[in-house]
Amino acid sequence: MDGIKDILNNKRITTKERVKIMKIKKFIALILTVVMAAALLAGCGSSKGGAASTTTAASENAASEDKPVTLKFAIYLASGSRYETAVVEPFVKAVEERSNGSIKFELYTGATLCAADATLDAVKDGLADIGWLYTGNFTGALPITFMMEYPTYFASAKAASYTLRDYLQELKPAELNGTHLLMAFCSGEGILINNKHEIRTPDDVKGLEIRVNGIMADTISAFGGTPVAMVASEAYEAIRSGIVDGYMATPDSVNNFKLYEVTNYATRVHFCNTTHLTLMNENVYNKLSDNQKKILDECAEEVFEQSGCNWFEQSATTVYEEFAKSGTVTYLTAEEEQPFLDLTESLITDYAAKLDSQGLEGTKALELMYSLRDKYNEMYPESENKYVPET
Repeated sequence: MDGIKDILNNKRITTKERVKIMKIKKFIALILTVVMAAALLAGCGSSKGGAASTTTAASENAASEDKPVTLKFAIYLASGSRYETAVVEPFVKAVEERSNGSIKFELYTGATLCAADATLDAVKDGLADIGWLYTGNFTGALPITFMMEYPTYFASAKAASYTLRDYLQELKPAELNGTHLLMAFCSGEGILINNKHEIRTPDDVKGLEIRVNGIMADTISAFGGTPVAMVASEAYEAIRSGIVDGYMATPDSVNNFKLYEVTNYATRVHFCNTTHLTLMNENVYNKLSDNQKKILDECAEEVFEQSGCNWFEQSATTVYEEFAKSGTVTYLTAEEEQPFLDLTESLITDYAAKLDSQGLEGTKALELMYSLRDKYNEMYPESENKYVPET
């Protein structure tokens, strides 16, 4: 353009030539304007319009994959249980809201879809899409998971639940094939109640007949007591009438059957653990869209973090408050519980060796469990919902 300006300033060129050159100048300016405008529009399209179009298309594709589904959720406890209010209800609400209703649930409480001891098969076979099960009902079918039921010291339900979650995620035991693990919980503490006297040492258990379940029978025997196998629902009348002297389980069990009404002494212990899993049928899970899978897993993790990992302790608080009204509640220190643990330590090591002999990695599982237990006991050393009696 500077060259053209010089030419125009030259007085030797004719007027006709000057007009011609001016037209060329205007034409070049017009071309430059068009080129710059085109470049600007192209830039905007690639940096903003293109990204928006891509995002919109991705969202529309994800939405189109989210086909509506209704999941059958089997829960063996009656409606209104602590598990339902603390875990199931917030999980269901979160999933349904976040999926915009593409995932819904049908809850079957009170073992109306399948019996408590049939929940694992119900999930694997597809009768139930999701099921909540107590590991103690499946000692033969869930040998690696059942190790967590053996006496070992967990400082809190949170420490126990985090240990169980990581333990299963790392080991990925074959016994859970055909299922997708949504949540895992461990009680972390138990309760030993009786009508005879306060229990502070293993010797205080000697001679007592205690209703138990699963590995708890070996635990009571190690203390010199007499284990009595009995359906939990029969314990209330058995204790009231003196058929048995007491009951050992988790506080939520005592709460469910209101056993604080018929016993005088309660001792909180950490050598009585129960494990519970929320499992989903793997085929049903795999048929969901990636977006729906993500929603289920994220909501499960959030509920686990917020209330699931310590819902046992919420129930325990109620139990200890009720016992304190008319009986005696004893909280043992870690040092006071050690003699109990010393008497039962061989139970879990023998079990690990038994699994090894069956071709399962029992020793590996035990070492991992101990490592995770120590890690989470340090992180979560106290029960978050511990009842503190008035002084």
